Amino acid sequence: MASIQPTFTEDRNRDWCLARRQYLREHYLNALLAMANYHCDNMETESCLKYAYQILEVDPCFEKVHRLAMQCLIKSNQFDSALRQYRTCESTLVHYENRAPSEQTRRLYRELTRA
Repeated sequence: MASIQPTFTEDRNRDWCLARRQYLREHYLNALLAMANYHCDNMETESCLKYAYQILEVDPCFEKVHRLAMQCLIKSNQFDSALRQYRTCESTLVHYENRAPSEQTRRLYRELTRA
C-alpha cells in the first residue's frame, strides 16, 4: 500500500501561508529597492534600472520605483527614456488601479518636460 504524502503546494493558499508570503515579498522588494537606490545615488544607471525593473516585474504599480527609474534616467541625461518610463507608469496605474500617477510623479514629469 502506497502512502500518500501531502505536498507543500496543497497549503499554498491557506491563511498561514499568505501572511508569511506577503512578509517575504515586502522584504524582497525592499532589498531590491535599497540596491536600486544605492546604484542611482552612485550614478550607476544600468544597475539601478536592473533592480528597478525586477521590482516592477513583481509589482508593476510600485509608483515610487517608476519615479526612481525616471530620476536615474534624468541624472544620466536619458530624457527620452525617462519620458517613456513616465508613460509606462501612467498607463500601468490606469490599467491596474484605475488612477493617475501621484502629484509627486506628475511634478517630476513636469520638471522633465521643462528641461
